[in-house]
Amino acid sequence: MLMMGKISYPSWLFLLFAATLALGTDEFVISGILPAIASDLGTTTGHVGLLVTAFALAFCIASPVIAVATDKYDKKKVLVGGLLIFAIANGLMVVVNSLWLALVLRVIAGISASAVSPTAMAIAGSRAPSGREGKFLSIVTAGLTVALFTGVPFGAWIGDIWSWRVTFLVIALVAAIVTVLSAVLLPYV
Repeated sequence: MLMMGKISYPSWLFLLFAATLALGTDEFVISGILPAIASDLGTTTGHVGLLVTAFALAFCIASPVIAVATDKYDKKKVLVGGLLIFAIANGLMVVVNSLWLALVLRVIAGISASAVSPTAMAIAGSRAPSGREGKFLSIVTAGLTVALFTGVPFGAWIGDIWSWRVTFLVIALVAAIVTVLSAVLLPYV
């Protein structure tokens, strides 16, 4: 349990926050590293912008399908599996050598994120004490919001200092750590 003021929260809730923070950072960070990716892959920033579109469309299309397909499965297993695939897709961005391969990996990341995000919300809402569901959901949702003003600038800074590839490596490492900790600490739902 972690204390925030006079209220305590289970530690697994902050893993869900970290998961959505990684998802949000991954979705939007490309905007800060577009020129570096374009230069490295020998293409235009307009073409690299398709990486954002690929992630977003995959997420949008896959979300309802995955929600229905995984409804009867334990939410912990769905979340851990989705995070694992998300971590692998981002880790492979480190060695990508073409825009087409990057697009495929962004689609995979978007599909896996479409499993993780609603599942994180479902776990938070169903495991929250009665009357505190909104607070638990707001903590998980805050990960996406916080990604916009911390994860994205931090990812762009990493890209400027080292490489855009290191940005994806950091996202992959965060997702991998959250995957392992979630497998151990999350409740079954």
